[in-house]
Amino acid sequence: MGKTLTAKQFAAKLAHLEATAKQRAARFEGDTAERRNRRKAEAIVFPSRFNAAYLSHYFTTAPAPFHEELYELVERFARVVVRAPRGHAKTTVMCKAYVLHQVVVTPIVEKYLRGELAKEDPGLAAALDQVIAEENARRGAGPPVRLYADRFIVVGAVTDDVAVTFTESVLAELRENALLLYDWGTQISGVADPAPDEFETDAGVKVKAFGMNTAIRGWTYGPHRPSLAVLDDPDDEKTTGTVAQRDRAQKTLTKR
Repeated sequence: MGKTLTAKQFAAKLAHLEATAKQRAARFEGDTAERRNRRKAEAIVFPSRFNAAYLSHYFTTAPAPFHEELYELVERFARVVVRAPRGHAKTTVMCKAYVLHQVVVTPIVEKYLRGELAKEDPGLAAALDQVIAEENARRGAGPPVRLYADRFIVVGAVTDDVAVTFTESVLAELRENALLLYDWGTQISGVADPAPDEFETDAGVKVKAFGMNTAIRGWTYGPHRPSLAVLDDPDDEKTTGTVAQRDRAQKTLTKR
């Protein structure tokens, strides 16, 4: 028997099913190899453009400056803590869209950084070179573009059930989003019905959900330890009610 959903979770799931049904019929009109390579290169460098290209059912308007700032912070710093009012799409931007972005682009980024992409897909490699050069010129004296490859991604929330709603959304996009499949190919094919709380892509990227009641120390995926951890509202009255509870929660998040 599946886990019982709250009214909010049930409504969100219905909305997502409707949106993905529309996505299955979506295509990029008037596409060419040059346009495709440019689109993919921009999607690799700019998570917000990835969202605009492939997740229009989530992002119906231009990205807010706040969302761009989130991605800039993630690019520049190893640890980022963000506080913002409810309704600012923090969960969608980071726990769903950014995790999906890293799942999709990590294998390409690794090949690009190793110099292998130029031989395997010279058109995309050239487009990436151009997009990065243009962005570095725009930044001037600011920090240059930095690309990340995350082989082991963990997505956390106060409970396992809440965290799974995020990873389940990522898995659904990988399996059902026609635009993603068009540009990036099949990501999940090795398992007929992968578990939404812990799954691996065909290219060897792992995503795992966890709640604050779960010990995360010592997790590995082959030679990889988690390199990206995205946490959404990891605290409640049970984890922050006393100093001891707050200390335990902090150790859960910071112990390696």
